[in-house]
Amino acid sequence: MRIATSTMYSQQAIAMDNLEAQYQNQGIQLSTGKSLNAPSDDPTQIGEDLNVRTSIQVENQQTVNIQAATAELTSTDSALANLTSILQSARQLATAGANDLLSTSERQNMGAQVDQYLQQSIAIANTQYNGNFVFAGSVQSAAAPVTTSGTPVSSVAFSGNEQPPAPMLFNGQSFALSPTLQQAFNFNATNGSPSVFQTLITLRDSLENGTVVDESSQSINISSQVIYGSGSPAPTTLMTTGTSPFAVLPTPDSSGDYTISINNTDAAGLQHVNSYTFYGTSAVDSASALSITGAINAQNTGPNATGLTATFNAQTQRFSLTNAGGGAFTITDEPTNPPATPPTAPPSNYTSNFSSVFELTGTASLPQTISTQLGDFDNVLNVTLNGRGLVGSRINALAQINTQLSTDVLDNTSVQSGIEDTDVATATTAFSATQVALTASYSTTTRLEAKDLFDYL
Repeated sequence: MRIATSTMYSQQAIAMDNLEAQYQNQGIQLSTGKSLNAPSDDPTQIGEDLNVRTSIQVENQQTVNIQAATAELTSTDSALANLTSILQSARQLATAGANDLLSTSERQNMGAQVDQYLQQSIAIANTQYNGNFVFAGSVQSAAAPVTTSGTPVSSVAFSGNEQPPAPMLFNGQSFALSPTLQQAFNFNATNGSPSVFQTLITLRDSLENGTVVDESSQSINISSQVIYGSGSPAPTTLMTTGTSPFAVLPTPDSSGDYTISINNTDAAGLQHVNSYTFYGTSAVDSASALSITGAINAQNTGPNATGLTATFNAQTQRFSLTNAGGGAFTITDEPTNPPATPPTAPPSNYTSNFSSVFELTGTASLPQTISTQLGDFDNVLNVTLNGRGLVGSRINALAQINTQLSTDVLDNTSVQSGIEDTDVATATTAFSATQVALTASYSTTTRLEAKDLFDYL
């Protein structure tokens, strides 16, 4: 069989082209340090490499998200640290203000300082991070969520909600960030205790205006039962028979009534001594002047207004008497119908136990009123510290996730390196071998090209 020289030259050219391509590819691998430089290099490895690259990109983005969330939480913790300092300073003023040796002007100066603390706490409640109000919950708007009413501030309103923002941070899972206003400021607390704002407002008013309050030292209801409020079927009365929702069972005097005497001085310095009689059918709190709060408040109208008001907090189940701008006052259980000559078998009592039923101290003064507010400061301080603890736990959790992500990125980068990186020793050996083969191919082709037809005859 005869072999045409054109066939030989063609096969030789193809062989050299393949060697040159291989030589070039090996040179690229050595110069770039990558064994995969084009999809055609190794389709199977390319597919695995793309999956690893995607994982690394996702993990890097999650790391960025967590770093941003950590920065927001750190900012929140700083805000709550400032709030803690404010509350501690205000509590110190309350302790100092309870001294009965202070003058009116000294207390008023303290009240002005408390008002500054109130303004600062409102500013903290409206803290922003990256354009968002951190305590607004999941509701965000251009306007600050915490607004005030009155001059000086008498109340605070909130336009946000109690659903903490929870962005997607890790493996498709949401992660709550800053605490809500309730969690940090005790706003609209479920137990009815005053918020940071109301605690500061009450102390300021007590210091500046001399407001004296005698409030139930604790809830007057039996646990899980309601004395009066929207949840009850009807206003609860001072019933002496049957099941009573009162923690202390009401016991009327010998005539079946509950009579109290209140001695107070109003803001103008006028003294008032009034008796109030209630019955087993008297509601604790209602719009009627026959209720306990209604009867007391009815005397605070007209030219002889006592300056004394009564309220009942259905949420906290506490009764309070307030002498605004006045001074100390007393409330006593007043005997009724005492017989001139005690009978042989006298009634068991002539005096009701109204004061103990409503957990009242009986004697209210400005120092005593301010002292009782220390408990409210302790409560809001605990709430704020718990809020900071929540922030701290979330920062720690994010730090752990971030550490895990860093480990995952490192592991996947190692896998990526194993797929993409050139084995320099192996590639160098292969490159040298290809170079030798290509040189030999060039030499052989050169000899073949030097021959003519007569060399094959």
